Amino acid sequence: RFPFLKEYHGTVPIEYFDGNKPERENDESFLWKGYRKPVELMKETSLGGFGLVWCDKENFDRYYSMNQPHKLGFHLSSGIPVVIREGCVHSDWIRGKGLGYVVESLDEADKLIQNTSDHAYAEMVSNVAKVQTLLLNGIYTKKLLTDAVIKVMEQ
Repeated sequence: RFPFLKEYHGTVPIEYFDGNKPERENDESFLWKGYRKPVELMKETSLGGFGLVWCDKENFDRYYSMNQPHKLGFHLSSGIPVVIREGCVHSDWIRGKGLGYVVESLDEADKLIQNTSDHAYAEMVSNVAKVQTLLLNGIYTKKLLTDAVIKVMEQ
């Protein structure tokens, strides 16, 4: 599903949560952690780091139209900043709200994360906390539904 994982050899390790053991062995850049139930996964990811919302170029359109909103919402609901690929529909929103990094490559993400100060990371986490509250309380969904009802009723 994620062929880019075979190629990644950055300084910042990627922790991979999935029930199926990937072809790649664990090393300093990659750690397969196995399957976690959603609540367990949220608890573990909420401990810190960055949520990776990524796919290779070949699956970009399909992945980002179906899985990206779920993964993005999951990581932000966990309270951690995200790393997403430049060009996705949420790029400007992530950048504008200071919710993580929007990058062209995992190498670029690796360098940015390595050079992120504690203060800069804390600022991103603070920005994420504002969105996290809205996500966990269904505010975005309620707003979307309210706007849809208003639009239909006004016609």
